[in-house]
Amino acid sequence: MKFKNKIMEIAIIVQVDVKPSYIQEFINKTKKSQSETLNEDGCLRYNILQSIEEPNKFTLSEIYKSEEAIEVHRTTQHFLDWRNNVQVMMASPRIGVKHKIV
Repeated sequence: MKFKNKIMEIAIIVQVDVKPSYIQEFINKTKKSQSETLNEDGCLRYNILQSIEEPNKFTLSEIYKSEEAIEVHRTTQHFLDWRNNVQVMMASPRIGVKHKIV
């Protein structure tokens, strides 16, 4: 999608509730995925945030150049591995919401 001849960047904010016994393993797996994702041409930023009040609650903040970059990301082996490996660690399904940057 173009906006005044500029490709619109898209942020994805993902909320993850991790089972307490898996917190460190979730962090390790997510940092590995983060490192590989940041090497993708379409990924501009990827932050892993952990709640201070509730350490088992995480927010993943990802910014991509375009919708197409997100679609490419979702087909990468490192994303598929992360998704499959951390699913068992989640207390509830993750919630991801796309946002436009204004």
